[in-house]
Amino acid sequence: MRASVIKVLALSALMMAGMGAFGAAKADEAYPDAVTASPDVYKVVAESGDLRMVLSTWKPGQRDAMHKHPALVSYALTNCENMRVGFPDGTSVQWSRPAGSAAGQAPIVHYIENDGDSVCQILFVEHK
Repeated sequence: MRASVIKVLALSALMMAGMGAFGAAKADEAYPDAVTASPDVYKVVAESGDLRMVLSTWKPGQRDAMHKHPALVSYALTNCENMRVGFPDGTSVQWSRPAGSAAGQAPIVHYIENDGDSVCQILFVEHK
């Protein structure tokens, strides 16, 4: 793993540890977590205490099931272009993320679909 990725993940873990009750907040309990909802997309690659690191991989045309996430931080391993995020109310938005970008996210319920021509991989750290 590149040193920059390791630095981002270490910072992510520290940020998550400092988020307290907000970080532990759960999104709508009516939906499964990402790993349970779409194990073909989401793979747990490490866990420690109340944190887990998950690798998400969407092939072109692939869509995961509607699911929830707690607060998390993420790092894009590849360029993720022409991605669609859909919400329980039926709305959706297009988004893209360049490789090497990091982001934080509040608890959410959504699905993601890869409308692009290449694989999208994002690594994230979240509370279990």
